Amino acid sequence: VERLRKAGYRVQKEQNLNKVGLERAISTFNASAKPRDHVVYVYVGHTMHKGNDTYLMPVDLQSARAETIAQSAVNLNTILDNAAKHSGASAVFLGWTPPRKKLLGSRIYPFHGTAG
Repeated sequence: VERLRKAGYRVQKEQNLNKVGLERAISTFNASAKPRDHVVYVYVGHTMHKGNDTYLMPVDLQSARAETIAQSAVNLNTILDNAAKHSGASAVFLGWTPPRKKLLGSRIYPFHGTAG
């Protein structure tokens, strides 16, 4: 975060967000970015794949089942679609954290690579 600030980026830092908070943070960030801005999204947390989609898992996730993940998590395409709207450079970085105990039995995959 500090390196981005020192490089001249406006930084919006959020931590431990539930689904509503995660959606609100993404929306607030998107609204603050101008079309020619260079935007950088950084997400460090749990993710899950379902088909060709990757989902960001909020802290209030009750179930990491593939059948309900679209309703209970945030689709990465929300971020990718907005990043594509900027004529400046855009970057999306996803980190991965080890699963919490309650998620050990679920299928959690870190996001690898980019859509092509």
